[in-house]
Amino acid sequence: MVDLTNLEKQTKKLVNLKDIVLKEHGTFTEYNVGDKTAIGFGLFKNDKIGVQRAFCNKSTEFPTHQHSEQEYIILYQGKIEVFCEEVCIIKDYKLSNKTNPVILEGGDCAYFHPNTDHSIKILEDTWMIGIIIPSVEGYPHA
Repeated sequence: MVDLTNLEKQTKKLVNLKDIVLKEHGTFTEYNVGDKTAIGFGLFKNDKIGVQRAFCNKSTEFPTHQHSEQEYIILYQGKIEVFCEEVCIIKDYKLSNKTNPVILEGGDCAYFHPNTDHSIKILEDTWMIGIIIPSVEGYPHA
């Protein structure tokens, strides 16, 4: 039997990424990550896909969150640590499923299944591309 009280407590702790948006200016999004920097630039959006280019400086942390869409992260510069029960990784041209934690560097790609809790810690100043399928209202502004 599922303990609904415990499930409700856990669910309320999850953050929706839209909840940490600090400012939006056209296609530019600034995320509320304390004294760190996390900004996104909307590249493309239609009803099937949303694409954002993002920069995060070292020590930025995105809290545990989930969403009903597929998410892909492609790093092209920097280094991050991903926490997820199971994440599909493309690293050194090899596909594998990994568990906590996973280190990604420039050239690596991660896929998060829908409705999967995940969080990210930025280990170096990082540039990446984020892709959501299907797109959602408000992400990204492009």
